[in-house]
Amino acid sequence: MDRGRLRYRFILRHRERSRFWSGSRAYLPLCRSMGGGLWEVRSNLPSARIARVLFCVQDDELVALHGFIKKTEKTPDAELKLARKRMKEVKRS
Repeated sequence: MDRGRLRYRFILRHRERSRFWSGSRAYLPLCRSMGGGLWEVRSNLPSARIARVLFCVQDDELVALHGFIKKTEKTPDAELKLARKRMKEVKRS
């Protein structure tokens, strides 16, 4: 990878980090890795609830595996387990 592309990537990452920092609070990015090829997209609903969609990438396509309304700060293990089970099914086919 040439130096210009590396510099461009660094600038983008720096902007992403600074966009999610406000005063003394750090905000999560809209999309983050949950490990093992599983990703999470967050969305705030108009009703002040928080929704999550768990997905993976298969053959250059995003595959939505599971969506749910988040009720606690931590992503429930049952939701992750279900998404990982579905991801295995997608990877097998």
